[in-house]
Amino acid sequence: MARRAQHMMHITYHPDPDTLRAAQGWGRCIVEINQQPFWYGGTAQEPETLEWTWIDLLHHLGKNWLHIITEAPWPNERLAAAMQEGKDFWALAEDDWSDMSPDAADQEEAQMLAFVRPRNLAHALQGLALPALYCYRQGKDMQLCPEGMAPLRMAGRQFMETLEKFGEQIDLGLGHTTHARAQQAQNAWRNRNHNKTQRQISISTGLNATELNQLQLGQSPDQYWELPDSANDENLNANGLLAAARMLAPLRLGAEQKQQLLAELRQQPANPQALQQLDALAAALSHTPAPNGKPHEQGYQLAQLLRQHYRVSDSAPFPITQVIEQLKLPMCSTRFGCPQLQAMAIWGHRGPAILLNADKDANTSASHVRRILLAHELCHLLFDRQHAQPAADVLGATSTSTHTEQRAKAFAAELLLPRDSAAQAYAQHPTLRNAITSLSKTFDVSPKVAKTQILNSGMVNTDDEDDIRAQLRQDRFPG
Repeated sequence: MARRAQHMMHITYHPDPDTLRAAQGWGRCIVEINQQPFWYGGTAQEPETLEWTWIDLLHHLGKNWLHIITEAPWPNERLAAAMQEGKDFWALAEDDWSDMSPDAADQEEAQMLAFVRPRNLAHALQGLALPALYCYRQGKDMQLCPEGMAPLRMAGRQFMETLEKFGEQIDLGLGHTTHARAQQAQNAWRNRNHNKTQRQISISTGLNATELNQLQLGQSPDQYWELPDSANDENLNANGLLAAARMLAPLRLGAEQKQQLLAELRQQPANPQALQQLDALAAALSHTPAPNGKPHEQGYQLAQLLRQHYRVSDSAPFPITQVIEQLKLPMCSTRFGCPQLQAMAIWGHRGPAILLNADKDANTSASHVRRILLAHELCHLLFDRQHAQPAADVLGATSTSTHTEQRAKAFAAELLLPRDSAAQAYAQHPTLRNAITSLSKTFDVSPKVAKTQILNSGMVNTDDEDDIRAQLRQDRFPG
C-alpha cells in the first residue's frame, strides 16, 4: 500500500550561473523522495546535484501538465492495481501481450504508453539513465511510484505546488532565451492551462470531444457537469458526476446509457447533514489502521472497530440498513438499464447517497445482496472519502483489485460476518455445507460470503479449503 505523509518529495534546482548556458536550459538539480536522493549526480554514497539541460523536462511538464494533475481512467485496471502495489506492471503487461494477437497487443501497448508516458517525469530526460518517477492523481492525493521504491502518497495540492515551483525555476533560468527549443519549452509551460476545464473533463472521463458532445446534449461542459464558474482542481476532484463517468469508462457504454446513469446521480441533492454524520462517525473511530498494512487486514480492522462502536457482538448480524438510515444516508432502488452494475454512490458536490440497481438481471433484490452492497459503499463513504477515493463509486464497473476496492470488499464481509464466528460455525457443524447454510441464515449473507469468511478464518482443513477455492472461482461478486 502507498504511504501518505506531509512531505515526501523535495526538488532543489539552480540554473547555471553562466547566463548563456542557463538560456540553453543548463542547471543543477536533485530530487529527493522520503529524504533520500532519487535523481542525483555523484554516487549513492556521496550524492550531489545533477548537471543537465532541463529544457525537455520543462516542455514535458507544460505539454502534459493537465494529464499529470487530473485523475483519469486507466486503460487496464489489472495493471493499475499492480502499479499501485509497487509491482513491475510492465512485466505483467508483457505477459498479457504475449497471449494476444500481434494487432491486439500493439493496440493495448499503444494505449498503455499514451497513458503512462505523460505521467512518468523521467520519460522527458531520454539522455539520462534516470529511474522512472510515475505520478498518478487519486482523489485528493497524488500517488508517486518511484522506480525501485515503495509507492507512496502525498497531498495533491502539495505535489502540484512542488512541481509548479520546479517548472517556474527552470523557466526563470531560461530568461529571454533565443534558443529555439528553449522557447518552445517556455511556450508549452506558460500555456499549460490553456482551455483547462474542457481538457480536464476529457482527461477525467476518458472521452474525446465528439463523445463529450454526444453526452452533453448541447449543454456547455460547465452546465452538464455542474461545475462552478472558474472551476479549479478542487472542484473537479470533488465532482461526483465526473468521477462516475470515469468509473463507467471500462464498460464501453453508449452515450444514451451514460446519460441515464448520470441523470440518476444528478437527481441526488446535496446532503450536508449526512456528511456531518459520516464525519462524526469517522472521528469517533479514532483508531486508524496501520498505514502499511495489507488492504484486507485494514478492512478487517475497520469492520471490527465499527462493530465495537455499535456494540454488536461477533455472534450477531450487523444492522447495516439501520446504521445507514441513522446516518441519514439516502438509499434508493432504481433501474439503471445496465445489469453489469450493482450499485452507485455519490458524494462531493451532490449526495452522499447510495443507489441500488433495480434491473432484474442485476440480482440486487435479495436481502443478502443489498446488505453486502451497502456495507461496501459504507466503507468508501467512511474511510476513503477524504483522500484516495474519488467523489463517486460505481460497483460493477471498476476493478476489485485496487487497494481501496480490496479493503472495501474485506470490510463488507467482516462487518456482516466476522471470521471468528465463521470459524466457530465451521468447527461446530459436521460438514462444510451445514456450516455455510447456518452462517448464511444467521447472518443474512450469501453462501459466497460465508465460504469466504470460513476460508479467511484460517481454520479450514486442506480438503475443504480446496473445495471452497474451487467454488469461489465460479461465484460472482457481490454476494
